[in-house]
Amino acid sequence: MDAAAPPKPDEIEAGTRISVAPVGGGWCVSCDECGVDLMFLSGGRAESQARTLARCLAGLGQDALVEVHDRRNALAGVTRYVASAAAHSFRSVVEARHATDPG
Repeated sequence: MDAAAPPKPDEIEAGTRISVAPVGGGWCVSCDECGVDLMFLSGGRAESQARTLARCLAGLGQDALVEVHDRRNALAGVTRYVASAAAHSFRSVVEARHATDPG
Protein backbone atom coordinates (compact mmCIF):
# COMPACT_ATOMS: atom_id res chain seq x y z
CA MET A 1 0.00 0.00 0.00
CA ASP A 2 1.41 3.39 -0.98
CA ALA A 3 1.55 6.12 1.61
CA ALA A 4 -0.56 9.15 0.82
CA ALA A 5 1.39 12.09 -0.52
CA PRO A 6 1.58 15.02 1.90
CA PRO A 7 -0.69 17.94 1.03
CA LYS A 8 0.88 20.77 -0.89
CA PRO A 9 1.56 23.84 1.27
CA ASP A 10 -0.75 25.95 -0.88
CA GLU A 11 -3.60 23.57 -0.06
CA ILE A 12 -3.32 24.18 3.70
CA GLU A 13 -4.24 27.46 5.31
CA ALA A 14 -2.05 28.54 8.18
CA GLY A 15 -0.93 31.69 9.89
CA THR A 16 2.83 31.31 10.12
CA ARG A 17 4.92 29.09 7.87
CA ILE A 18 7.98 27.45 9.36
CA SER A 19 10.23 25.61 6.94
CA VAL A 20 12.95 23.02 7.57
CA ALA A 21 15.26 22.66 4.57
CA PRO A 22 18.79 21.49 3.80
CA VAL A 23 21.52 24.05 3.24
CA GLY A 24 25.23 23.61 2.61
CA GLY A 25 26.61 21.71 5.58
CA GLY A 26 23.42 21.61 7.65
CA TRP A 27 19.76 22.44 7.97
CA CYS A 28 17.88 25.73 8.15
CA VAL A 29 14.69 26.57 10.04
CA SER A 30 13.00 29.59 8.48
CA CYS A 31 9.99 31.36 9.95
CA ASP A 32 8.16 34.00 7.93
CA GLU A 33 7.03 35.81 11.11
CA CYS A 34 10.34 35.67 12.99
CA GLY A 35 12.57 37.08 10.26
CA VAL A 36 15.53 35.03 11.51
CA ASP A 37 16.88 31.77 10.12
CA LEU A 38 18.14 29.14 12.58
CA MET A 39 20.97 26.84 11.46
CA PHE A 40 21.54 23.26 12.67
CA LEU A 41 24.00 20.50 11.81
CA SER A 42 21.34 17.84 12.42
CA GLY A 43 18.11 17.61 10.43
CA GLY A 44 16.39 15.98 13.40
CA ARG A 45 17.41 18.81 15.70
CA ALA A 46 16.18 21.38 13.14
CA GLU A 47 12.82 19.62 12.80
CA SER A 48 12.44 19.38 16.57
CA GLN A 49 13.12 23.11 16.97
CA ALA A 50 10.65 23.97 14.19
CA ARG A 51 7.94 21.95 15.94
CA THR A 52 8.74 23.60 19.28
CA LEU A 53 8.46 27.03 17.67
CA ALA A 54 5.12 26.06 16.08
CA ARG A 55 3.75 24.85 19.43
CA CYS A 56 4.82 28.13 21.05
CA LEU A 57 3.10 30.17 18.35
CA ALA A 58 -0.07 28.07 18.69
CA GLY A 59 0.01 28.62 22.44
CA LEU A 60 0.17 32.36 21.80
CA GLY A 61 -2.92 32.23 19.58
CA GLN A 62 -1.41 31.97 16.11
CA ASP A 63 -1.82 29.03 13.72
CA ALA A 64 1.44 27.63 12.38
CA LEU A 65 2.44 25.31 9.57
CA VAL A 66 5.69 23.30 9.66
CA GLU A 67 6.99 22.19 6.25
CA VAL A 68 9.82 19.63 6.37
CA HIS A 69 11.96 19.03 3.29
CA ASP A 70 14.25 16.05 2.72
CA ARG A 71 17.93 16.12 1.69
CA ARG A 72 16.91 16.63 -1.96
CA ASN A 73 14.82 19.62 -0.82
CA ALA A 74 11.59 17.82 -1.76
CA LEU A 75 8.64 18.36 0.57
CA ALA A 76 8.56 15.37 2.93
CA GLY A 77 5.81 16.40 5.34
CA VAL A 78 3.52 19.15 6.53
CA THR A 79 2.10 19.57 10.04
CA ARG A 80 -0.43 22.20 11.05
CA TYR A 81 -0.52 23.56 14.60
CA VAL A 82 -3.84 25.17 15.49
CA ALA A 83 -3.95 28.07 17.92
CA SER A 84 -5.49 27.26 21.27
CA ALA A 85 -8.95 28.66 22.06
CA ALA A 86 -7.69 30.07 25.36
CA ALA A 87 -4.94 31.99 23.57
CA HIS A 88 -7.46 33.37 21.06
CA SER A 89 -9.70 34.56 23.92
CA PHE A 90 -6.81 36.20 25.75
CA ARG A 91 -5.56 37.84 22.55
CA SER A 92 -9.05 39.23 21.81
CA VAL A 93 -9.31 40.74 25.29
CA VAL A 94 -5.86 42.34 25.03
CA GLU A 95 -6.62 43.73 21.56
CA ALA A 96 -9.99 45.09 22.73
CA ARG A 97 -8.39 46.80 25.74
CA HIS A 98 -5.66 48.23 23.54
CA ALA A 99 -8.23 49.58 21.07
CA THR A 100 -10.21 51.35 23.81
CA ASP A 101 -7.18 52.67 25.73
CA PRO A 102 -7.10 56.46 25.23
CA GLY A 103 -3.42 56.76 26.19
